Amino acid sequence: MTIKHQIKDSALPVPPGGDIVSQLTGLMAQAQALVGAGVGLPGLQNIGSQIAGLGSAITSAGGTSDIAQAITSLGSQMSSSNMAGMSGLLSSLTGQLGNLTNMLNLTGMSQILHQHILDQVQGIIHSAFQGQHTVKLSSGGIDLTSSQKIAHTAPILPHNGLTTVSDALQVTGGITGQSFGLLSDARLKTNIAALTSVLEKVMQLKLKTFDVKTVDWETGEVHASEAKPSLGLIAQELQEVFPELVNDGGEYLTIEEGKVGLVLLAAFQEFVIETRKALAELKR
Repeated sequence: MTIKHQIKDSALPVPPGGDIVSQLTGLMAQAQALVGAGVGLPGLQNIGSQIAGLGSAITSAGGTSDIAQAITSLGSQMSSSNMAGMSGLLSSLTGQLGNLTNMLNLTGMSQILHQHILDQVQGIIHSAFQGQHTVKLSSGGIDLTSSQKIAHTAPILPHNGLTTVSDALQVTGGITGQSFGLLSDARLKTNIAALTSVLEKVMQLKLKTFDVKTVDWETGEVHASEAKPSLGLIAQELQEVFPELVNDGGEYLTIEEGKVGLVLLAAFQEFVIETRKALAELKR
């Protein structure tokens, strides 16, 4: 059983096939936003998988098998494509969506603003602004998708269970935890080689004290008034000695501080070896 409630900007009825076109439009809007930002490859591939699974729904809505096959084929290609190939695939999908819309005579689809569906198979689905923002509660979990952004505002956001992030995680405040793991499995590494001498390079590093400003990652605003005393390395100075430990995050440089400790370990081992050799020569 399916219960559906829609809010439109006119009293016109929703044409047959309107649901599938609205769903495709929403998925493509989300994909276009991710491609425009140049991030979210796993999310884009997931959207491609969803599009690839709409073949039967397209034909059930009245679309021809040729259009259904073309759309599902493009979705399958998205599900395994890299970021560079996404723009071309979305362009082709836009053309096929136009063909489907024209064939089903759905020129009034832009009238659907909000849609709420209660379905015993799909679950609860609420979409707004022609599917650009969607909340889906199903047996597979809770999915929040948006062509712009998803913002959670609350003093505390408790969460139990695993949290996965497909791209970078930017935090304005500190991060606290029992432990932080770094993927280091040999099966994920290639071109493995022993590190060359680092002792002299380590001696060039200078620990500094400073006041560090706060960055609002959403707006890009820097709050100098909230600067806090700290100490550490300066990314530009470290980059001159160990460029592989410095990442260019776009606006600002970042340091892989966990790996700085590994370099210090290598320098310590090198120092111990040299000291042992010197002591052995003195005993002769």
